[in-house]
Amino acid sequence: MKNNYLLLLALATLVLGGGELLVRSLGMVDFPLYEANALIGYIPAANQKGSFLNSHDWQFNEKHMELALS
Repeated sequence: MKNNYLLLLALATLVLGGGELLVRSLGMVDFPLYEANALIGYIPAANQKGSFLNSHDWQFNEKHMELALS
């Protein structure tokens, strides 16, 4: 009985670890962060950059403005 639990735990660890690696390799973990602003609403947080799905690049400067990427 104890061996079955250990096998199930090892299998669950492998499945979750593989899923984590898949999501990271596909680039599905990089999202821009936003801050609440009373005047405007939600604005992108300053000084951040990333790439969603390894194709949609974004970058914001210290003034919360998007920079042109080349």
